[in-house]
Amino acid sequence: MTKARHQQRPPTPRIPMEFDPGVRVRHRLAMQRAIETAAVALVAQRGFDAVTAQDIAAEAEMTQRTFFRYCPAKVDAFRFGVHHVHRFVGALVRDPVDFEAVTERVLQCLGRMEADPTGERERLRRVWGLVVSDPALSAAMAARDAEQMVDLRSVWRCPDPFVVPITLLALRVSLEIWVSADDATLGDAFRSACARLRDSLRP
Repeated sequence: MTKARHQQRPPTPRIPMEFDPGVRVRHRLAMQRAIETAAVALVAQRGFDAVTAQDIAAEAEMTQRTFFRYCPAKVDAFRFGVHHVHRFVGALVRDPVDFEAVTERVLQCLGRMEADPTGERERLRRVWGLVVSDPALSAAMAARDAEQMVDLRSVWRCPDPFVVPITLLALRVSLEIWVSADDATLGDAFRSACARLRDSLRP
C-alpha cells in the first residue's frame, strides 16, 4: 500500500504593509486641532492666566504628556498657525536670504492658508481674535516670538540680524489687522504691515 504523500503548501508570501506618510501627518494635525480647539474654548471663557496646560489637556481628552509633546508651553497651543508659517519659510530657504525674500515666502504661505479647504483660515481667525482681546495671551505670544528669534535666524539663513524680528513683527501686526477687518485677505494684511514698518524705519 502506497503511503499518500503529504504535500506541503508553500508558505504564503508576506505582503509588506504599505506605509502611508499621510497617516502620521493627519494624526499630528488632528491632535493639534484638538489642542487648539480646547485652548480657545477655555481661554475664551476664563482668560489666559486662569487656564493651565493641565486644563487644556483635560479638555482635549489627552494626557499632559501628550499635550507637552505638541506644546512645550501653554502658549504654544495658540501658535500652530504661526509655526506653520515659520516651517514653510524655512523649508524653502536654500541660500542666505534678505527681508524681501523672506516676506515673499511668508506671502506664499499665507496665500495657501487663505485657500486651504480644511478651514485653516477660520481656525486662524478664531485664535487671533482671542489674542487681540486677551492682553495676557497677547503678551505671551510676543514673548514666544522673542524666544524663537535666534533659532529662526539660523533656520531661515538670515545674515541680517534685523530680518527675523521685523518679519515676526510684521506677521503679528498683519494678523491683528486681519482679524479686525472683514474684507482683508491675509496677504493684503501682511503687505500693509510690511509697508507700515518700512515707513516707520525710514530715516
